[in-house]
Amino acid sequence: MNCNMNRNMNCNIKERVFFTIIALFVVSQAFSYDFIVNGIAYNYDTSDQTAIVTMADEKYEGDIVIPNYVTYKGRTMKVKAIGESAFYYCDNLQNVTLPETITYIDYNAFAGSGIKSIKLPESLKTIGSWAFCNSELQEVDFPNSLERIGSMSFSETKIKRLIVDGTKHPNGLVSLGTIKGVPLEYIYLNGVESSRIESTQNIKRVVLGPGTIKFLGANSEFDYPTIKGKIDELIIEDSENPIDCEFFPTPRGGLCLNAKNVYWGRQFDYYNNHDGDWAKYTGGDSFYAPFLMGKRLKELTIGKFVTDTYMNAYSGTFKDCDSLEIIRVNIGEPDKRGTLFSNTVYINATLYVPIGSKEKYQNAEGWKNFWNIEEWDFVNDIKPICDESKREQCVYNLQGQKQIEKQKGFNIVRYSDGRTRKVFVK
Repeated sequence: MNCNMNRNMNCNIKERVFFTIIALFVVSQAFSYDFIVNGIAYNYDTSDQTAIVTMADEKYEGDIVIPNYVTYKGRTMKVKAIGESAFYYCDNLQNVTLPETITYIDYNAFAGSGIKSIKLPESLKTIGSWAFCNSELQEVDFPNSLERIGSMSFSETKIKRLIVDGTKHPNGLVSLGTIKGVPLEYIYLNGVESSRIESTQNIKRVVLGPGTIKFLGANSEFDYPTIKGKIDELIIEDSENPIDCEFFPTPRGGLCLNAKNVYWGRQFDYYNNHDGDWAKYTGGDSFYAPFLMGKRLKELTIGKFVTDTYMNAYSGTFKDCDSLEIIRVNIGEPDKRGTLFSNTVYINATLYVPIGSKEKYQNAEGWKNFWNIEEWDFVNDIKPICDESKREQCVYNLQGQKQIEKQKGFNIVRYSDGRTRKVFVK
């Protein structure tokens, strides 16, 4: 569903009718609040005697600070949520500060609004579908408390960095719904169950951490990978735990189609949930490959934790990768994956193998087809691809203003291990 609502004049008739109904519904609910305090409207939840922020008589604008508690007629109530459509299309809204009592942001809460930034509290557990859709939101940090990010909740926003890490949550997993139409440049996923992420421009870097990761094919669109967009660098970090891929029906392309430089450090545990039997649906057909690369791929490194257990699921993974120039395989004993490549790759690409294993690869099935085989010191020549303990978390200028990415000159960089450094960029 396209959430571009009344700004998108190219919506088809059904979409326009649908959103007209939505708009009429919102208008009809616009002034249904229980009380107002300091310009903020609330509804009273009798089930637990708490307050929920809702729409006021006039649209909210400027900077809004939501309190932890609100007092009305002598009764003090905890503010627990941002209600459905509370800030819907508040065009002049700027920044919103939420209290540490908020547990959920409801459906459509900030959709179409002018909000540019928001700090999500550590108490937050759920972000509803379409919550920030089509807003002016430029940045967001997700708290460790988060359990669910609804589908389309950040679609059609201006977010460039998407960092979702559920590994620090007691459940170890965050549910991330579909995100479309966003100018993403950097994606980090770890401890995530995700359906679809789509960027409108080149993604500089995608990193999949070593924690639990599940990809769900939640739609029936063909030729649509789980992460859609041209990716300069795709890093699948080393891990003994496989990435779970569950597709119903399976979208062609699996994880990604357009990566240029790939580090493949963990296995894909793939099945199709028609009946859970992945072998029945793969059978060597690349149509169901959970990890399928495309024509942009230039450089590939295969880590030691990637086995050939599910070879039939990978049979078409590199069938379109004639542009491959460098392949590194950090496995001392050749496996069956040497049969995955085309004759063009065998002739033109250089295969790098661990020191002392060149002769084995020259005599192994598939691998022996490479014309150029060289040995490579994987221990000393390949640096850690992505050290989570040193990952850049936030970037600020010298005035303390948060930036999407490092700018020319001095930057203040905060890392995920708590360190802060001054970094100079030429």
